[in-house]
Amino acid sequence: MRWGIPMERLYFVRAPDWRSPKNVSMPDFVRAAELSWASVMTREQGYTPWVDFHDGHEQVTMNIDNFKEDAHPLQYYNQVSRAYIPNTTWTMEWLGSEFKRDTSDYMKSATYDDPDTCRNNAGFEKPNRTYWKSTFAVADARAARDYAIRVLGAQHVGEPYPWPPLDNCIAAQWVVLPQSSFQLHFVENPVYESMLLNISEFLMYQQDFAQRHTECINSFMLNNLVLQTTSLDPFIRRLEDEATPYFVFDLGNLYALMFSFPGNEGVTLQLQSTHVSWAVPVPLKLCS
Repeated sequence: MRWGIPMERLYFVRAPDWRSPKNVSMPDFVRAAELSWASVMTREQGYTPWVDFHDGHEQVTMNIDNFKEDAHPLQYYNQVSRAYIPNTTWTMEWLGSEFKRDTSDYMKSATYDDPDTCRNNAGFEKPNRTYWKSTFAVADARAARDYAIRVLGAQHVGEPYPWPPLDNCIAAQWVVLPQSSFQLHFVENPVYESMLLNISEFLMYQQDFAQRHTECINSFMLNNLVLQTTSLDPFIRRLEDEATPYFVFDLGNLYALMFSFPGNEGVTLQLQSTHVSWAVPVPLKLCS
């Protein structure tokens, strides 16, 4: 099993959108994430649960001079830097302590109180790869953790938040992928508010879509974590054992297995391989 190399490529795709029976579509959630991030930047609140959708990098990958030149909104606290990716529901996180020595006006204005409620920072993360995690907002962190263990062969690793969850505390479960140091973090965040629409409404939107459509994907499912493996077959068998809907797409020189975590449909993965025999690949199809 091979989970790729320690790098990240970001693809920005404009795709047809699906509007739910409640007359909600992805642009509504993008607007919610945008407004919620703005409320953090104006210090109306210290954090937004939309930030729990992010990829994690070491600070060395961040060009802070460009941030300063563009006056790009940034949240920095402890060893963490966060920025919202415009026109998406996604953010980026960089980890490192170098900015503690930066006394520029930009960094002073970007420095916030630590919003990570109930977190124990005694053993702060020390990633050993540049791109080291993907984090997802979920409805049930325990279920997401157990599903990743069963389907991906992941292993549970310790997390710095109280578990089982405590009232008024962020809760999380972390796993590491096999033969890799890459981690998946699943976060329940009952502490902070979202503007316009909240995370639970978004997860219900994705769940509703998954239940209604078995022949195509929606635009958010393109917002997936791509992992590489030698064959898709063992994962297809596990998904069938779990009764999880999945898609196998023919991408030309690769095959892609795409699926969402049941009950936590904000987590969508795409496993890529040159080999599949357990299912017949079809062309990628988007619902509108």
